[in-house]
Amino acid sequence: TLFRSIYPRQGQTFMGHRVREMCEDRQGLVWIGTEDKGLLCYNPETGLLKPVETHLLTQNIHGLATDGEYLWVGAFDGGLERIRQADGSRRVYLADGQTGSLQSNYVFSLLCSRDGTLWVGLPTGLMRYDRRTDSFFSVEGSPAAFVYNILEDHGGTLWLATYADGLYSYDRRTHKTRHFAYQNGRDGGIADSKVISLYEDSHRRFWVMTHDGGLSLLDRKTGHFKSCELDKEGRCNLVYRMVEDRLGRLWCSTNNGLVRFNPNTGQSIIY
Repeated sequence: TLFRSIYPRQGQTFMGHRVREMCEDRQGLVWIGTEDKGLLCYNPETGLLKPVETHLLTQNIHGLATDGEYLWVGAFDGGLERIRQADGSRRVYLADGQTGSLQSNYVFSLLCSRDGTLWVGLPTGLMRYDRRTDSFFSVEGSPAAFVYNILEDHGGTLWLATYADGLYSYDRRTHKTRHFAYQNGRDGGIADSKVISLYEDSHRRFWVMTHDGGLSLLDRKTGHFKSCELDKEGRCNLVYRMVEDRLGRLWCSTNNGLVRFNPNTGQSIIY
């Protein structure tokens, strides 16, 4: 086959069936968050896949990020765990109503920006982790929206994909927010109010993946969106994630399989 598949089988039933999130650390290890079997660690060089114990309230992992020292693990109604990768020491953060705590135990997205700051996406909005005080704080000027995915672009601007309120950009220097709302199919508008994830490719093109509107490309100058067809029959309108290969092709996971998309020619191949 063209692809190597890793799935639960005899002797490997710890893996689970619902892979939600993945991130790669500086050592090349791939950390995998599942919704039904918790956290896994995969070594691409040896092919070894092993479960990793967490101290979260649930095994439904939704957010993963690494800053070089810590692996951060967020769970659905399970809080946030910090794992020191050098020695495995841990701390769990929960929403306990105290100043400096999380606003919610539903951690849907995590991002470690280039300056080392941890950003946390919750159903109630965006929070920032302060290393000096070991506390979390709401981000000034950010929307009180369901933050489903977070991206830092080449200029340091944060972009927030929301579950039902479109797309936001957040300027960390000015604390100003710009909202790109769903416009009910109008030309140039975002294709769906539910944005799943975001990606900036090597040419600094900004891609938006939606729940029912497929893939869109943002024109930063005008703030307008251009829809890009992955499948003319509309079978790939739910786009989950994207990654770019060394030839500049974009690989998209969708509700109808894996799609290889050439942004220069518009050609798509569905696997």
